[in-house]
Amino acid sequence: DVQGKMEKVKPIGAEEYPVFYDQRREGHSITAMDAMLEGRPYPLRGLILTGANPMLTNPNADKVEKALKSLDLFVVRDLFMTDTARLADYILPGASFLEKSEVIRGGIPQSISLTKKVLEFDSCQNEYQFWSCLADKVGIGQYFPWKNEDELNRWVIEPLGLELEELAQKPEGYIYKAYNYEKFYENGFDTPSGKVEFSSDYLGEYGYEKLPVYRPAHYLSGKDKGRYKFVLITGARQARFNHSCYHNIPRFKKAVPWPVMEIHPEDAASLQIADGELVEVTSAKGSLKIRVSIAGQDQIQQGFLQITHGFDKVNVNRLTSDDVLDPISGFPAMKSVFVNVTKI
Repeated sequence: DVQGKMEKVKPIGAEEYPVFYDQRREGHSITAMDAMLEGRPYPLRGLILTGANPMLTNPNADKVEKALKSLDLFVVRDLFMTDTARLADYILPGASFLEKSEVIRGGIPQSISLTKKVLEFDSCQNEYQFWSCLADKVGIGQYFPWKNEDELNRWVIEPLGLELEELAQKPEGYIYKAYNYEKFYENGFDTPSGKVEFSSDYLGEYGYEKLPVYRPAHYLSGKDKGRYKFVLITGARQARFNHSCYHNIPRFKKAVPWPVMEIHPEDAASLQIADGELVEVTSAKGSLKIRVSIAGQDQIQQGFLQITHGFDKVNVNRLTSDDVLDPISGFPAMKSVFVNVTKI
């Protein structure tokens, strides 16, 4: 009885991070690695992954690799052979934005638009085709009652009184709610009291402190602090990339051919390293070799380093940790990792 089991089992992370689950309505991908390796809160033995690359985006990449390799079945649907896809038992072609018609929501102003499908291949299913077919096979097809992607899109826009054909004729999108500035003067804020709340009753309902209290990350107060000289920041944005996406575009690769470790000029001088030199960066979780980029005096604080994630050849998440997670969101402290730097 697949349906009965689904109704009894909560998504991974829902009990440990109830606010995260209440806001996102999804499983917690970081603690899912524990389910794969240790069977808690319950065994996770199979995974179908669509358009994600946790080998380059999740912390503690060595653990992620071990967890994915431990699965009885691992399927990846993607457009490219990513670091994660290389670990899969089966790799299925994912449909690109040119091969599917989707309702896209805009935030400011509140609007929707419909992408136009311009290509179709018999050998490639879009997301709805794949998941609805799989649901039918395992006996939960009632959760996918629409015949195809177009019917699903019709259902999505039905509350607006729009027909799908009508929306398709509006390439600029359909604005269903104009952006209204300073509406709090009339209606207050979207809080229980209608006011700005520094103390959150919502957090209190889940057993957290109502008034946020700053606590330094484990890395800044733990036993390893004395062993390491620098604090590593990861995740600074590169305008050309989005996580591990677009790294294969030639003009982007030409502009940013490899990742770098950004460092303050005085720290670079103390280590006797020059711009472009190769160094080894080591944390409690692992090490990597990377080129140096000496930043301006006002671009990075002394004692801190920065490495952007998403590069497959130099994966900074070999250094990051999932040992300590934020108690509310379950997110890792990926901007406060203690490391040492050695000149090669």
